[in-house]
Amino acid sequence: MAEQLKRCLGYTRSVFFSLALHSLVFAFLLADLWWPFSRVPEVIERASTMEAAAVSLEEIQKIRKQQALIKEQEEQRLREIEEQKQREAEAERLAREQEQQRIQEAERQRVEQERREQEEARKLAEQAEQERLAEERKKAEEAEQKRKQEEARKQAEEEERKRKQEQERQKAEEEERKRKEEAERKRKEEEARKKAEEEERKRKEEEERKKAEEAEKKRLEEERKRAEEEKLLKQLEEEALRSQAIRSLSNLRDLIAEDIEDNWRRPSQEIQGLQATIKVRVSINGEVLSAEVIKSSGDLKFDRSAEVAIDKASPLPFPSNPKYYDYIKEFNLLFNPDG
Repeated sequence: MAEQLKRCLGYTRSVFFSLALHSLVFAFLLADLWWPFSRVPEVIERASTMEAAAVSLEEIQKIRKQQALIKEQEEQRLREIEEQKQREAEAERLAREQEQQRIQEAERQRVEQERREQEEARKLAEQAEQERLAEERKKAEEAEQKRKQEEARKQAEEEERKRKQEQERQKAEEEERKRKEEAERKRKEEEARKKAEEEERKRKEEEERKKAEEAEKKRLEEERKRAEEEKLLKQLEEEALRSQAIRSLSNLRDLIAEDIEDNWRRPSQEIQGLQATIKVRVSINGEVLSAEVIKSSGDLKFDRSAEVAIDKASPLPFPSNPKYYDYIKEFNLLFNPDG
C-alpha cells in the first residue's frame, strides 16, 4: 500500500512538471503572437507571424491532447485506487464476519456441550428419581393392600351394623307411619271443623261488613249532601254579601267622585271632555293604597292629574261594614270631571 502511494506521488509530480513546462511554452507563444508589431519590413514580419502562429496552434493542440490523456490516465488511476480500497475494505469486512462466525460457532459449541452435560445430569437425576418413586410406589401399594383389607373388614362390620339399623329403622318408620296416619285423620277432622267454623265466622263478618259499608255509604252520602247544601248556602250568602257591598259602594260613588274632583287640578284649560278609567285599591278604612289608569284618556297629563287627585282625596268615603271589604277593596272608577 505504501509502495503504491509513493508511485502515485511520483507520477503526479511528473505530470505537474510536464504541465508547467507546456504552459510556459504556451505563454511564450501567446506573448509572441500578440506582441505589438515591430518596425521590421512588412514582408518579413508577416512571414514570421504566420510561422509562429502555425507553430503555436500545433503546440496548443498537442498540449491539449496531452492534458486530456493525462486527465484520463489520472481518473483511471484514481478509479483503480478507489476500487483497490473497496476490495481491501470488503476483504476486511469478510475477515471480520468470518472471525465473528468463528467466535459464534465456538460459543454455540460451548453452549451445546454445556446443554449435553446438563441433559446427561438431568437424565441421571431423573433415573434416580424414578427408582426412588418406584420404591415408594411399591411400599405404597403394599400399604394400600393392607389398608384395603382392613377397610373390607370394617365395611363388612359396618354393613352388618347398617342392616340391623335398617331393620330397626323400618320398624320405627312403620310405627311412625301408623301414628302419623292417625294424627292426620284427627287433624283433617279438626281442620274440617275449624273450616266450617271459619266459614260461618266469615259469613257473619261479611254480613256485618256489608251492613257497616251500607251504613257508611249512607252516612257519606248524607255528609256530601249536607256539605253541598252548606257550600251552596255559603255561595248564596257570599253573593248576597258581594251584592250588598257593591250596592253600598255604589251609594257612595257620588261622594267619592265629589271628593276626587275637589282635589283635582285641571292641567290645562284646553283639556275638556276627557275621561279615564282608574283602578283604585283602598284599605279597610278607605285610605288609597294605589291608583292606576287602566283605560287612558289619551292625554298623559290628564291621566296623571286624575291619579294625583285620588291620592289627595284619601281617605275616600267607604262602607263601614268590614264584611264588605274583601269584595270592594279594589274597584274601577270612571273619572269624568266634565261629564
